[in-house]
Amino acid sequence: MKIELISEPKRLEKELKSCMEKFSSFSFAVAWATHNPDLYKSIGNEKLSQGVIGTHFFQTTPKVLEDYIDDDRVRFALDSGPIFHPKTYLFKSDNHWVAFIGSANLTWSAFNRNTEITTRIEGGKKYQSVSDDLERRISQWHANALVSTAERAKRYRDVWKVRRSSLKRLLGKYGKAHSAALLESRIMSQNWEDFVSEVKKRSKEERHGRLSLLKTAREAFELNAEFLDIPEDIRRAVAGQKSATEPNWAWFGNMQGARKLWPAMKHHVSEISLALSHIPLEGDVTKSQFLRYLDNFKLAFPDGGYGLATVTRFLALKRPDQFVCIDTANKKRMSSDLRIPASHITWPNYWDLIVERLRDSPWWNAPDPQNEDSEIWKGRAALLDCFLYQR
Repeated sequence: MKIELISEPKRLEKELKSCMEKFSSFSFAVAWATHNPDLYKSIGNEKLSQGVIGTHFFQTTPKVLEDYIDDDRVRFALDSGPIFHPKTYLFKSDNHWVAFIGSANLTWSAFNRNTEITTRIEGGKKYQSVSDDLERRISQWHANALVSTAERAKRYRDVWKVRRSSLKRLLGKYGKAHSAALLESRIMSQNWEDFVSEVKKRSKEERHGRLSLLKTAREAFELNAEFLDIPEDIRRAVAGQKSATEPNWAWFGNMQGARKLWPAMKHHVSEISLALSHIPLEGDVTKSQFLRYLDNFKLAFPDGGYGLATVTRFLALKRPDQFVCIDTANKKRMSSDLRIPASHITWPNYWDLIVERLRDSPWWNAPDPQNEDSEIWKGRAALLDCFLYQR
């Protein structure tokens, strides 16, 4: 019997393809499969004896179930019960066999990007019992799995669409890019106690100034149905413009230099008000609500000129528990902490790159402490500026 380790993904794929051509039959069992590796195109040929594919965590793409509707050769271990996790490929011809047992699933990532290792075992008649045991095990898994039907495939795709966003985030993918090491980011890994401690380290002037502005904005939105109904001087404070009644207006982004904001506040405040009406005062804000806000907010700037700071300033002041204002004073540090190029942090990417990351952070998911720190909790996303702000 010959045993060999394979750690190069492309070599493993080449070996598997070669065995599919040489041997008269093959069986396999994998935790997940995707429809895009080159190897996948070969598994449905006439030599296939039986295969089992797991679906836990919805890592298997829906097209795989659709490709094998009513095909009894390939069955699926559906997402319930103990996790189905083998990665085994078995090829046989008369008294000659080859098995691959290791970490590689039937996915594009396994053969292109992941770090994998697989044991290649080759034997003949003398060690036939080894291949028989493997074949028997795959047969047992196959017997306990389910055939894909049109209805099952449809239901799987429907649920997969909903779970896909969560899956990408679990894999560290936000937007189109993978995140850098999670534990290296203070934003992504800090717990609530340390977050509060950092906020309280700020000077008394800064800490009280920030919390005072957030309280002023919260009361204004609670007492008035629309942004348009808020007294003009408080609206200016919310917008980051100089206010006579709110001396702390400049925290979370001084917008005095945003030249296009002045005419927008004067001539198109109704459009800004409509945009903010899509952001609820309570509960989690959804991406669709955020996108409706964006669509209406842009109408207040017919000649353009609405930058990331302008877009996020209003969000952070209405829902400081959900949004952080990003401007030139904090963007560099945010870019460094999250390992995102500063050029990628733009308002079209704001939800995927920033908001979703905040929502996966321990400090953001902490419950309301119901004590003197509740004010910090109510403004926790906006108060991230304490850590990032550079004068």
